[in-house]
Amino acid sequence: MNRSISTISMTVMAAALALAQGLAGCAGKGDIDRTQPDRIPKAMFFQDDGVTPKIFYFRQTDVAVPVTSAWTFEGMMTGDLEKVRFDIQKNYLVGYRSYDYAPGASNPFNGGNNNQDAPLVVFPIQSHFDVKREYNPGTGEQTNVISENTNDRPWFDREFIRIGYTNQAAAPHFGLGEPGPFTPGWGQYIVTDPGNSGLDPNIGATTSDGLDNDGDAAVDESSEHYPETGSKQGLLPLADRLDYPWVKVRYKLNGANQILLFGDHDNDPFTPPRENLVRGIPEIIITAEGRKGAGEKVVTVEAVKWPLPPVPGSVYTEGPLGFAGASFDIDGRDHYASAPWDTVPGATPLLGIATTYDPSTVTSGLNAAAEDNILGAGGTPSVQASPVNLDIAAMAAAFNLMADYTLAGNQTNPVVPDWGDLGDLKIIHIAGDLAISGNMTGAGVLVIDGNFQMGGTINWEGVVICLGDVDVVGGGSAKNIVGALLVQGSLAGNSVVNGNIKVLYSSEMLQNLSMLSKYEISSWIDQ
Repeated sequence: MNRSISTISMTVMAAALALAQGLAGCAGKGDIDRTQPDRIPKAMFFQDDGVTPKIFYFRQTDVAVPVTSAWTFEGMMTGDLEKVRFDIQKNYLVGYRSYDYAPGASNPFNGGNNNQDAPLVVFPIQSHFDVKREYNPGTGEQTNVISENTNDRPWFDREFIRIGYTNQAAAPHFGLGEPGPFTPGWGQYIVTDPGNSGLDPNIGATTSDGLDNDGDAAVDESSEHYPETGSKQGLLPLADRLDYPWVKVRYKLNGANQILLFGDHDNDPFTPPRENLVRGIPEIIITAEGRKGAGEKVVTVEAVKWPLPPVPGSVYTEGPLGFAGASFDIDGRDHYASAPWDTVPGATPLLGIATTYDPSTVTSGLNAAAEDNILGAGGTPSVQASPVNLDIAAMAAAFNLMADYTLAGNQTNPVVPDWGDLGDLKIIHIAGDLAISGNMTGAGVLVIDGNFQMGGTINWEGVVICLGDVDVVGGGSAKNIVGALLVQGSLAGNSVVNGNIKVLYSSEMLQNLSMLSKYEISSWIDQ
């Protein structure tokens, strides 16, 4: 009896030990760090206040010189030892002199530590990123994988950069770029020669407007002026230049120094856009002085960016649409643009599916379990005739003219240098069919001239415009489109949804896409 009890005890102990070892084997993974070497914190380029640039010493040094070289050797230094400050831009790390090349050569607001004459060094920035744990976009639960995140925050807010030291770039054109965060004091002078902003008779207005116009966190100093940036005209021979010595660009403000926006003021895509304070893209005022012979004029224009045409639903289709299975969610309720893409409280919903074809051909293809998977205006399933007939081909053609990348011919898992992210939206044009069976993550506008076969894992934040048919391949891999899916289709074709896909309407995402369009003049005054 005792032997039996002892045997049982030993068996239980052995089983417990085996279980403990198994559990230890399952739970003891630890962190997996997928970050790459040579990341640099942006904070190292600034003083403790996070605004004032640090001063560095710079001298060009030869490295990795072949042993057969007859004219230099590794470690040889050329040029003078310079004091520089660095400007972190979207694509470049730019080093300027931190002093005037000649004493008195520059005025107080673009000389000294603010010097912006010809850069001494320009390195391409390969990436802006944060280091953080990966997470489940559906639940927000963090994992043990630490990686470089380029999606959750705009490029100018990310903590680290990686620099291409071995590939020094030519000095880029420093024209008017994206303004970054919308701050009321933002503005720039675009000049053909350094110091030309001093020719503006109203240059002193920024010394008493109560705003931070030069990004130093102070207001109304005697040197408070919009910074200068070089015009492309300054790169041309003098005889070929347009004689515009300075152009001033700034946000349009109301009497309370609030930025005036132009866009969808009431979050209803079917009402006309207008000037407002809550939704849209900032209106800008452009003032330029020009001369011709003895004549001289100052011209002021206001310009706006028009929002996208009204999207009637999270999915808009002009051809038939079929369904197989119930592993999909099509939601015309408004969602935030960032993961986990929660619904916006109180926002006006659109249709889940809006079609210019016969809506019954869509609803008849649904099984009872799938009807609740199409949410939006008008109950479930939210499938109705579209209140508008979009000219999808014209929309596609307009975006194609501005495409960051165009790939000719049919494409399967194409390699694109940059698919974009929320902080750096891209326009990708596929001039043919597109088939994805691997992983694809991007943001912006994806235009497909032909058919789109969606397999693998796809996350697209923005608008997908397909002039052919869409086939969502079945399987467990998740596919997310946050913004809208516009399918022209063909009456002979058939767009099919038979996989694990979410298409979520997001007015915030569509508003962000307006940044990709060009400013258009809305009014004009000359003096």
